[in-house]
Amino acid sequence: MTNQYYKPMSTKTNRLYGFYILMLIHFMLVHYNIWQRADPERSPIPFSDFHFIRDFSTHPLQVLDLWTCILIGSSLLLVLVIHLIKTYRALVISEHSIYWFLFEHPYRKVCKLSEVQQLEYIAIPPNDQHQMVLLRLHTAAQNYDLNLSQFNMLDQKLIYEQLAQRFPESEFPS
Repeated sequence: MTNQYYKPMSTKTNRLYGFYILMLIHFMLVHYNIWQRADPERSPIPFSDFHFIRDFSTHPLQVLDLWTCILIGSSLLLVLVIHLIKTYRALVISEHSIYWFLFEHPYRKVCKLSEVQQLEYIAIPPNDQHQMVLLRLHTAAQNYDLNLSQFNMLDQKLIYEQLAQRFPESEFPS
């Protein structure tokens, strides 16, 4: 048996872009408010938006607020890192173990297949099209839950078939 790699379904990237656009709008609104308050003689309308953009592009260090930049920049970086982790990880089922793989390096072992005594298929709620599917691996020391809902239906079936060959006494849905 060779190593089989299964990639979870990727998150919606349009949600990520939407989050980035929303954070950029908040970033600009906060700095526009700070810029507006810095000089009380600035008129709020009709052309202050253009003056703000001109000031922001010509000398941004005078317009930017340090703490707002740190907060928004770190939250954008955190979301980007989480997105990269969810995009580039894979579940690997080898002859000896099941583990998660990230950027071509194993980072978390689920369990050793030699220690697994029984496999249990759990669907919550049963007979529902949008159900959460867990594969519970029973060992002598501990139970491990593998959330199969994060994989597409074809990969779920391939995982079932691969583990059914290893554990023929366990019942898998067809």
